[in-house]
Amino acid sequence: QKAINKEISLEDWWDQEKLNLVNENQNLLTIIQSNPTLVKTFAENLDLKQKLESIEDNQNKDVDDKNQLEQHLTVISDLANKLAQNQKDKEEYNLLQSDYQSYKFAAEDEKSKLIEEINILRSQY
Repeated sequence: QKAINKEISLEDWWDQEKLNLVNENQNLLTIIQSNPTLVKTFAENLDLKQKLESIEDNQNKDVDDKNQLEQHLTVISDLANKLAQNQKDKEEYNLLQSDYQSYKFAAEDEKSKLIEEINILRSQY
């Protein structure tokens, strides 16, 4: 029962606080509306607040755009590094292929010479 009464009293307190805030805001609005200078100042402050929020939103968007751009640049850099490595690998492959062809021709030439010598030796005996 105490908990229920406490809960009701908290709800009553909260309702009273909300009512107090509404009344306070209404009183402030009445004061502001009764003075043209305050109305103008209030409107200017509201406009400045909206401009500030817009600037903050744009700054946040700029930060997001910058982060996204940095991510894209990182990806591009990684791809450029992979491309450079692939180019090096291709050049190394071409050199190895060239060396292989040279060794292959030399081996075939040596083989031909050996066969020729064998045939000469066979013909002598």
